[in-house]
Amino acid sequence: DQSGAGDMPTAFSSMLGNREREEAIFEKAQMSPEDKELVLQAIKANVHFSEWLQLSQTQVEMMADMMYQTTAKTGDNVVRRGEPGDKFYIVSNGILEVFAGDVQTDNAVRVKLRSGDS
Repeated sequence: DQSGAGDMPTAFSSMLGNREREEAIFEKAQMSPEDKELVLQAIKANVHFSEWLQLSQTQVEMMADMMYQTTAKTGDNVVRRGEPGDKFYIVSNGILEVFAGDVQTDNAVRVKLRSGDS
């Protein structure tokens, strides 16, 4: 999907470290086969999981089963520097802009994530 400035990106995220909460969320939000495939491919393509942690296929599928969909409005801050890293996001629709560094100067790095990116 192409996204304009007014579109709201949606993403799948997983809370890490709180299994009880993960199970409760997953029970409420089953995903379509297409969405699950997007999630599986994104997890497999993520270097943190595929190369560094070397997750098995079973672990990848378990992680995908813990994912749930969330929506962010244009301008929302999804993650801020310094916050605990307790979620993993995969863009399923729209564009998510990521800024690192000082956004007030030219020292900022800006990356646009699209469907399937994490």
